Amino acid sequence: MTTLVRRLATHITILSTAIVFLCCPARAQEPRDSEPGSPDSDAAVKAAEVQKTFQQRIRPLLTKYCQRCHNVDKTTSGVRVDHLDGGLEDRHLPLWKDIRKQVSEETMPPEDEPQPTAEQRRLLTDWIREAISVASTRKREKNGSARRLTVSQYRNTLEELLGIEETLTDVLPPDSVSREGFVNNGQTLLLPPLLVEA
Repeated sequence: MTTLVRRLATHITILSTAIVFLCCPARAQEPRDSEPGSPDSDAAVKAAEVQKTFQQRIRPLLTKYCQRCHNVDKTTSGVRVDHLDGGLEDRHLPLWKDIRKQVSEETMPPEDEPQPTAEQRRLLTDWIREAISVASTRKREKNGSARRLTVSQYRNTLEELLGIEETLTDVLPPDSVSREGFVNNGQTLLLPPLLVEA
């Protein structure tokens, strides 16, 4: 009887995993080519314009007014601007927002340093605003990960779907516990290929 229950639990686990994969909204989607005039191609054109403006007009401002104090050798207040480019990686967006705030409020550069003109400040803040807007609309890749159910969620699902009150989840691997002490943290419930094979 125990062998039968274990086999049934294994088959149900496989079925449940398949259901999770089919229903998971985080499945990877195949990239599609952008057609001219589509939102993706418009975003690419805007991103190219932002990059071009950065190279021609914004980088010289950063070099002239910011890089003397915010470079690889001297990171005043822990800030570097010498590595920034017009690509606007997600990890740099908070720094760009802070730069915009400092420049618009005229707290940077400090009073004892050369100051940009009002037109240069406006140019920099307008470019940052436009660049962040473009960055927020760009297409992001989906990682294709799937979250599995916790052991208790499997047990409750099986009881609800099949009306089985026996504990069939004893054969499942135990749930990982996150740093915060939770067993239902999405990061600890991803389905790696090894677990799917098991």
